[in-house]
Amino acid sequence: MLKLMSFVCPELDVTYDEVYTELAQALELTFEEASKRFSPDDAVARLKYHRRQAGRRAVFQELADELGVDATTVFAACSVDGAKILLDAVRAKREMLV
Repeated sequence: MLKLMSFVCPELDVTYDEVYTELAQALELTFEEASKRFSPDDAVARLKYHRRQAGRRAVFQELADELGVDATTVFAACSVDGAKILLDAVRAKREMLV
């Protein structure tokens, strides 16, 4: 397993050591727990999922901040693509007013 950690994961272009480190932080586990719990392929899939979810939360939070509402309101009302479109529209409108 130690040799594997220095290999670069082609899907994410980082080493497996970095995959397990980021996954452990995201799941609030130790590196050892993450490396024992998840196979390399499963760790990559879970990290990709975590990154997508973190990106979604960031877009919803950013739109909520722009609109002055709670992020749960935006989450309930929008898809990620819809939130991005609304965020772009809000920014464009603000630039027109300046």
